[in-house]
Amino acid sequence: LPQYQRQGFGLLLKAWTIAYARSLKCTRLVSNMRESNGASLGLSRRFGFRITRHIPNFYEDPIETAVVMELVLTSAS
Repeated sequence: LPQYQRQGFGLLLKAWTIAYARSLKCTRLVSNMRESNGASLGLSRRFGFRITRHIPNFYEDPIETAVVMELVLTSAS
């Protein structure tokens, strides 16, 4: 919803997700988003996610490529 964009909710959600994954001793997080979603791509990069692959035609309406990003979790990160 546009009225909730750029207010820090994504930042809080991403930080909470990473903290929760660490508390469960997960070793990595994988996320995918539309190639056109620059805000989500940028936020994920800020947290250390790296692009691992692109999946053409993953999304519909409109058809679009998915960008798959991964964050490797270590005890020190």
